[in-house]
Amino acid sequence: MAVAAALWLWVHAWILPGFAAAAAGGTPLAEWTLGGFDQEHARALAASLGEEGRAAYEGIHRSSGLLAPLFVGLAWLLFVALNTASRARRWTRSAVVLAFAGVSLAGNSAIDAALADPGDGAAVTTASLLVLARWVLLVLLLAVTALTAAEGLRRRASARVAGGDRAGDAPLSRPRGQEPGARTGR
Repeated sequence: MAVAAALWLWVHAWILPGFAAAAAGGTPLAEWTLGGFDQEHARALAASLGEEGRAAYEGIHRSSGLLAPLFVGLAWLLFVALNTASRARRWTRSAVVLAFAGVSLAGNSAIDAALADPGDGAAVTTASLLVLARWVLLVLLLAVTALTAAEGLRRRASARVAGGDRAGDAPLSRPRGQEPGARTGR
């Protein structure tokens, strides 16, 4: 899970900002527009990227931008499966994880299509809505992570208390003849 989170952060906190500074001339990339973007922003971004920059941007989406959501999805699905007791909660949380991964992947393709033809209002609107949905799902994914971690910790703590498996615990009494060093008598 840590590797998947690190990959996602590497893409979104290192690769994309560096690419934006170098290729986009300071125009914010579509992924970083919290409230979505319009055709004017798509035109400005496409113009500042140019053909080479747009091809490089698509390359990011097809490499690390493809792997990061897949790894996050797989790692978080495993995390949810291992730490959620209730089947209904497990399915609900898994749906959020799958939606995040799916919307991230679809959003990358939609952004590429919108920048290929920024005059296509439907493509720009679709990409903008998917970017907005990605941000909402990221917040939900963080909430799922916190809830799942809390549930897993609570379950482990109650299992330790019930089983007497706390550090330093030893049985208070042993059956007769089973004291350390006692002879069995046979």
